[in-house]
Amino acid sequence: MPPCALPRLAVAILVLFVLHAPATSAEPRKVDLRDVAALTFRRGKMTAARRVSPIPQLACVQGAACSQYSDTIEAIQCHNVGDDDMGQVQWKCEADLPSDVRLGHIDVSCEGFQDRSDKYKLAGSCGLEYGLNWVSGSGGSSSSNYGSRGHDSGRQRVSHGGESDGSWVFSALMALFVLMGVVICMRERSNRPQGNRAPNSDPPPPYNGGGGGAPG
Repeated sequence: MPPCALPRLAVAILVLFVLHAPATSAEPRKVDLRDVAALTFRRGKMTAARRVSPIPQLACVQGAACSQYSDTIEAIQCHNVGDDDMGQVQWKCEADLPSDVRLGHIDVSCEGFQDRSDKYKLAGSCGLEYGLNWVSGSGGSSSSNYGSRGHDSGRQRVSHGGESDGSWVFSALMALFVLMGVVICMRERSNRPQGNRAPNSDPPPPYNGGGGGAPG
């Protein structure tokens, strides 16, 4: 590789990444919850986020059965059952549960697209807080409950990690790589001998030959 080619190569890679990143990142999409027939929330998954921090899609927040059964629920599906008298979407949520457990309080919250009062929500941003209560004499394996509108929960903006952070991490590493290459290049140039003259290549002093005169 020619001298100082490393930083030029790193710069080229960084430029290609920056140009490519906007094309590969998905554009945030807004939705009107009144047009959404159902929402499915899954354990261990995080919500999408745009102006606030993501939250778990499922969170058991109250009820005596929470500690024992919340980790066994893989998914809860909530169906849009229409608006209430305030024009807010109401949800009926269902989950496969043991016969002695039922869903209690449920609360669907979504991130407003522009602000918390925006009627449009960020697609994929909805999370469900729910309760699990003990019940005796129940004979079914499915539990359902009705719950509240898809409001903006007013989550606080915090620093958080996630898959989306990978792009800036890669960019930072590439920038560091470029900087290191530039430093190495500058050191190579400063240590390179000046000119092409070899050491001790000065011409010898003039020679005056007059030591052997002719005999008289």
